[in-house]
Amino acid sequence: DLQRVLGTFTQVRYVAVTGLSSTEIPAWWTSWRKLVLFTVEGSNLTAVGENVLSWRRLEGLALSGTPELRSAPHLLSLHRLRDVRMDAPVCEDLAAEAGHRAAVNCSR
Repeated sequence: DLQRVLGTFTQVRYVAVTGLSSTEIPAWWTSWRKLVLFTVEGSNLTAVGENVLSWRRLEGLALSGTPELRSAPHLLSLHRLRDVRMDAPVCEDLAAEAGHRAAVNCSR
């Protein structure tokens, strides 16, 4: 099973996903503790929850084609996160909350 195999990769630093069918970040992705850059194009994401908290080294996040993403409460807990690009409705709220700490680029 591909999911089980990918969950054993602990040294993953860069991930690009196209067409994510899940509505949230899958729990088995939390094994990627060295993740630095995460890119998603086209997804059914509705929330970015606590599963991302294991990505303490995350510096860049790009989410495009995520029109249903309405909540990302844990992103700003990632203290190394410096570059966020997204077209989701939640982007403006995230940008206001981030202040000077991270560059949050919103596009629609």
